[in-house]
Amino acid sequence: MDARICAECTRAVLVNRGGRFMIAPELATQERLLGAPARSLYLRGRSAVLGDPPPQVVAELFGLLPVALVEMALARPGPVVPAAQAIEAYSTACWEWGRHHLAEIGPADRLADLLVAVSDAADASALAL
Repeated sequence: MDARICAECTRAVLVNRGGRFMIAPELATQERLLGAPARSLYLRGRSAVLGDPPPQVVAELFGLLPVALVEMALARPGPVVPAAQAIEAYSTACWEWGRHHLAEIGPADRLADLLVAVSDAADASALAL
C-alpha cells in the first residue's frame, strides 16, 4: 500500500479521533489545573516545543488553521502558561486521552506499520507540528 492510499484509508478515523482530542475533557482538566483559558492548551501545548513562537509561525507550522484564529486562540485573556508547563500539561492530556480512547485497539503493530509508511513518505520540509 502506498502512502496516499494509506492516508485515504485512515483519514476518517484520524480526523474523528483528532477532532475529539482537540475538545477532550483530558485537555480541559489540564487547562483548569494550569488556570489557562478553556480550549487553549491544544495550540499552546503543541507550539510550546518551540518556546514562545508568534501566531504566524504557529499557523504556518500547523498548516490547518488560519492565522487570525491562531492569534485569537493564543491571545486569550488569562495567564500565559510557560512553555515547559504547557508541554508537560499537553503531554499528560495526550497520555490520559490515549489511555481512555485507544486502549480498545489492542495490539497496534499494524497501525504502527501504517503510520511509519505515511511518515516515511511525507515531505520532511512540510508541516513540523
